[in-house]
Order: sequence, then structure tokens, then C-alpha cells
Amino acid sequence: PTPGPSPTPGAGSSFPPGTDVQALVTYANQHFELAQEAFGNGDFARGGAEIELVKKALAQLTILTGGASPAPSPAP
Repeated sequence: PTPGPSPTPGAGSSFPPGTDVQALVTYANQHFELAQEAFGNGDFARGGAEIELVKKALAQLTILTGGASPAPSPAP
């Protein structure tokens, strides 16, 4: 039998793993690459959806790592 069409990237993905930092980083990178590919193909709807998944993963990473990035040191 021939395989069916592959699912739309990001469509079947469950939201990123909750507390596994490395898995979240991998998830964000994968969806960023899928977004880049979609934008390159002119599929802005899919690219935008993939970027939303990246944003969610980054928000979860921010929570897990204790908040926002440290502010840069003031200039002397």
C-alpha cells in the first residue's frame, strides 16, 4: 500500500514537552526550521502557525529557566 499524505508540519504536534528543557529547545528549533521552509515556499499561513508554536515553546522555557533574560550591564 502507498503511504497517505504526510500531515501538515505542526498540525499534529502536541504542545511542547512541559518540563524537559532540552526537548523544548529541540521542539522550538524544529518548528523554527519548518517556519523558515514555509516562508521560503510562500506559505505564510503555515509559517505563522509554526512561529506561534516557537513562541509557546520559548514562553515555556522562560518559565522553566526562572524568567526573563538578565539585563545587560550598564555601560561604565
